[in-house]
Amino acid sequence: MNKVTCIAAITLALLFSTGVLAQQPRISPFQAGQNAWHESETPTGLSCAACHFEGYDIVSRGSFPRENRLVGEHMTLLESIELCMMEHQHIQQPGNEEMYALFQHLSILQENYELNLQLRRGQ
Repeated sequence: MNKVTCIAAITLALLFSTGVLAQQPRISPFQAGQNAWHESETPTGLSCAACHFEGYDIVSRGSFPRENRLVGEHMTLLESIELCMMEHQHIQQPGNEEMYALFQHLSILQENYELNLQLRRGQ
């Protein structure tokens, strides 16, 4: 290999490694994570971001007690879901992990929402 060929090979290698000549440009790990967070090609068809904020919105709107006609009491959305899952879905029975996981997820969203409210109020 002569000097010119060697320099050309090194230049091409650098251009490929920096993404200049590669088909997909090189992105930072942060950007890759952000892209994955907003990627909508998931089994549900929703991105992680859409699902998270949709759930957060449901929980925040569901924090205000409303009448539960089945029970005849005012309850929050989370209390109604908990009652339904305990009495009708039997979440404490073995083999019902999916319903229990959903309930746990809603509980965590509720806790985060309440913490956010406390922080905003300066408590």
